[in-house]
Amino acid sequence: MPAFRAKTTIGRPREDVFRFTADLERQSSWLLSVAEVRRLSGARGQPGSTYAQSIREGGGLVDYRLEVAEVELGERFVYFSQPSGEQGPAVRVEYRFSDAEAGATRVELAFHIRIGPILRLFWPLAFALRRGGSRQVAVVLERLKVGVEGEGE
Repeated sequence: MPAFRAKTTIGRPREDVFRFTADLERQSSWLLSVAEVRRLSGARGQPGSTYAQSIREGGGLVDYRLEVAEVELGERFVYFSQPSGEQGPAVRVEYRFSDAEAGATRVELAFHIRIGPILRLFWPLAFALRRGGSRQVAVVLERLKVGVEGEGE
């Protein structure tokens, strides 16, 4: 499964960073491409909960379905993202949190791309060219950092 990764350090306690990240309905406050996220079922941020997400893409909105897969409080948050109603690769989004110096939090983010056998040969290259691969993941983390560090100001 192709993966794109990045790391950053956020100047807030791990619990704050985890709580902010796991609240998927707030993604539009720190991810510029996200127009809206709303919970469809399940307890907020818990395994099995599902969300509808609208992304600004190509001059319009593309709908995605998110499903929380794994939660280890303060340690790890994993969800799947799949385009709604169309074929496309599923993305396993995995955040890992650990303590850094001076009360800060180290965050590692990985996008694992699940693709079918036919696209397997071409999708990693297409994704890398279209999205900028790991650079795009680093941009996501920088926006998260701005959102978390700016919270409560």
